[in-house]
Amino acid sequence: MDSKIVTHGFDDQIVRNTLHTMHFRDLYLGYFYDKIEEEKVKDDSEDVFKEFNEMYCNWALEEILKIGLVTIYHFWERCIKGLINEQSKFLKIQLTVKHHRKSMVRYCRESLETDFSCVVDGKIWDLLDEARKVVNTYKHGDHESFKLIKDEYPYYFESFVPENDSDLSEFFFLGKNNFERLTNNIVNFWEKVPHTPKFS
Repeated sequence: MDSKIVTHGFDDQIVRNTLHTMHFRDLYLGYFYDKIEEEKVKDDSEDVFKEFNEMYCNWALEEILKIGLVTIYHFWERCIKGLINEQSKFLKIQLTVKHHRKSMVRYCRESLETDFSCVVDGKIWDLLDEARKVVNTYKHGDHESFKLIKDEYPYYFESFVPENDSDLSEFFFLGKNNFERLTNNIVNFWEKVPHTPKFS
């Protein structure tokens, strides 16, 4: 069955969401990240200060990526909820009820598929759920969340993590490659949402 989602051709909400997501990604990765990299490379101070500056720059690079992912993922949540609500009013349909224990990613997938016959590849949804878990873990920062994400996605943690009850947040590392992988997937989501633009 074809997707029921219809957008305004000259002001296509899905196209706007795609472009805004790309702009956010490029702002964090192509501007903030690059500026810090430039500072790190051009430092010509004495050895002790150079080492301190390098440590600071490495910390700043990682924080920019984490803040960027939080921003971009929450922008996706806001946009997908807006799209679902707008389409339900336009089509005059009753939406699937969101259970309070259901994640936003799972709810949006069910709503798009059930309410709008709008199917997006499952691998895209899996990466969106990964982004959700990473963002929530970083944002809330409690020990149990870090333990859960370490079991499911061990590649976010440095190779050596003590076996005792150390603060796992100290070993959590997003990194440039994971940032690109998760944010490119959000762009990919918007590009793959089946919809019909109307120009009248």
